[in-house]
Amino acid sequence: MVKPTPKRKFRLRVMIDGSYVTTSLLAEGVWSASVSIQAALCEAQFFGPHDRKNPANAALNVYRASDGAWFLLVVTPDKLPAVAKAIGRVDLLTDPRFADPAKLTQNMAQLTAIFDEVFCSQPMTHWYDAFNGVHVTFGVVRGPEEVINDPQLRANEIVVPLEGAGGKLTSTISSPIQVHGVTKVAAKRAPALGEHNQEVLEQLGFTAAEIDGLRASGAVPKAKERAAAAE
Repeated sequence: MVKPTPKRKFRLRVMIDGSYVTTSLLAEGVWSASVSIQAALCEAQFFGPHDRKNPANAALNVYRASDGAWFLLVVTPDKLPAVAKAIGRVDLLTDPRFADPAKLTQNMAQLTAIFDEVFCSQPMTHWYDAFNGVHVTFGVVRGPEEVINDPQLRANEIVVPLEGAGGKLTSTISSPIQVHGVTKVAAKRAPALGEHNQEVLEQLGFTAAEIDGLRASGAVPKAKERAAAAE
């Protein structure tokens, strides 16, 4: 639900036909992962989130194809026979190391190693066909450093130029919401600490003499002094 800000109230009051809001799954996905993706836009380095060679469940893990593509595989118990056949390892269904839940848990690292060996033998196009054929849940995993190179992000203004930040901060992630008929304000750097003290105090009705008094007393430090204190 869109909050009725003064701009929207004015629009609804003045215009007869109103407006509507749209978004996209891609924009929402990027927004939800914006911390990592924004870091990638600043050329950050990333590390693996968990020990994938010793997972709690080898059937819910990330694997790598021979062409370097990483993918997430989710195999429910009812799909195990079909998946074992699709990857050419029906012998796993009768392997005594994985015969019951207790043994499977004990030997999960071994099963993961087997899957690693199998999956790194073929490119991702092969596994696309194999997994689609048995209707199992899977998907290619893109790291933040890969996501930012998707041309759709800039073509759809999901990643937009960032004005005035300097350094490596040249782009940022836009809000996933589009209010049709309302142009988004261009993305700009965040203000420095105390940068707009003067303008805010003037808008609140303080006179120049009162503002000088606040500064003289230390109640309102100058922007540079506040920034230096923060360092």
